[in-house]
Amino acid sequence: FFLRMRAALQNALTKTTGRTTTLTSTTPTIGSGCGAASRRQSSSVCATTTTTGTSSTSPHRHHHHKRTRSVATKRAMAKNWDGSGTQEDLMHRDECILVDSRDAITGYASKYDAHHFSTNTEGRNTPKGLLHRAFSVFLFDKENNKLLLQQRAASKITFPLVWTNTCCSHQLHGYDPTEVDDEEEDVRKNKRAPGAIRAARRKLLHELNIDPETVKETQFKFLTRLHYCAKDSFGEKSLRPENGTAFWGEHEMDYVLFCRADQEQLVKGGMSINPEEVDAMIWVSPEELREMMKEEKGLRWSPWFRIIVERFLWKWWENIDEVFATDKFVDEQNIHEVLEEED
Repeated sequence: FFLRMRAALQNALTKTTGRTTTLTSTTPTIGSGCGAASRRQSSSVCATTTTTGTSSTSPHRHHHHKRTRSVATKRAMAKNWDGSGTQEDLMHRDECILVDSRDAITGYASKYDAHHFSTNTEGRNTPKGLLHRAFSVFLFDKENNKLLLQQRAASKITFPLVWTNTCCSHQLHGYDPTEVDDEEEDVRKNKRAPGAIRAARRKLLHELNIDPETVKETQFKFLTRLHYCAKDSFGEKSLRPENGTAFWGEHEMDYVLFCRADQEQLVKGGMSINPEEVDAMIWVSPEELREMMKEEKGLRWSPWFRIIVERFLWKWWENIDEVFATDKFVDEQNIHEVLEEED
């Protein structure tokens, strides 16, 4: 499955011109996509997040497409994910796994519905979107423990052009192999998240053309879950749903995953940017990340990344060998909530 998908994506990438960048084993320079003229972002609502910078996106037209279903779906509907289509296509086609605040599965819905923050009491009335599962991958070079960051593409519908961890996306419903973890059996009992890891490998291939053979399931470490909510108030009004009266945002049960890999092998395997997903990449040390995140640098950061950095990352990074060798830092029982009422 992964080899077939990789071949398809490589073929698609070879047809892309102008913005596809092959990563090298040396630290690249931050590109112009960072935004020279920075300004305060009034982001957040449910989560305490303030980011800075500017963004420019291409217009997308969105149509109301409500479709929330029960999880009782026939196995025969399971299919392979090929990543084809535009960002808007994926918003309507990909279906997120809906959960409650305890991470129990309640159904599934399109990305469009899950990320649509609306106060239209006569319509959808989802001021915080729909709570759904997601994952955040932190990929480290096994030789020097540097962390790979990405800047999200300008064409992304939610949080375009923000800097964030290596890869952030969603476990999806209805695909084979399954990306649905059993909260009790997989997470609480076995301290693992095989479904989230499968989704992570799928998206690392899609966004960064990372060969799944260079990031095997055994190289991943599930650490904890984060329940957060953040409205993207920074986006252009013309790009928002409901003629600019509603917002896009994230309301996620985020599975935090660490992974270690050989940067040289990643490059040899063809690691490169998919310009539909990513604008820039950079490997950083803890000191370099702290420097990048200084307010005067004017870079925008994803709300989930800021939360993970402030609450967990520095301690985990400082003890990275122990993180991978033991379960000392795994917190499978608690769900860390970062939620506030809207101002």
